[in-house]
Amino acid sequence: MEHLDVLKEATPFLTVVVALVAVFLGPTLAARAARRQIVAPMRQIWINTVRDSVAELLSTVYSITIGNDSGSILYEGVEDNELHRKLLYLEQKLVLMLNPNEELHQTLIESVDQLGRIAYSGPDDADDVGALMGDIRRTTQNILKAEWVRVKEGGL
Repeated sequence: MEHLDVLKEATPFLTVVVALVAVFLGPTLAARAARRQIVAPMRQIWINTVRDSVAELLSTVYSITIGNDSGSILYEGVEDNELHRKLLYLEQKLVLMLNPNEELHQTLIESVDQLGRIAYSGPDDADDVGALMGDIRRTTQNILKAEWVRVKEGGL
């Protein structure tokens, strides 16, 4: 009986405590869940855009280098300005999408910048272009994998 009396007396107090916790904790948890629902799709769009931009950059450089004997990726001709604009656009798009404060992003920015310099001045060796493209591909894969894990785990 004594325990029952204690519970009867404590019930109003416990009810108030639970209500206060719900008032303060409920909106915080709801806001966190809502933020995850907003941020996750945005991150997925970012992942897809980076993937597409890198693929387009690499495929453009690759297609330009095939059959080009001039020593420079960009060669004299009618297409020169269009190719120059396309490569410059893709380089700048990627640089603007990446976070210069993250190490892998810095590595990718440097590699894309280096590829751009080679594109406009000519590679010392054709293998340099292929190796650099491979580095860009691997770095991008690592960035996208890390970001995908953050999305999957709900990290913000």
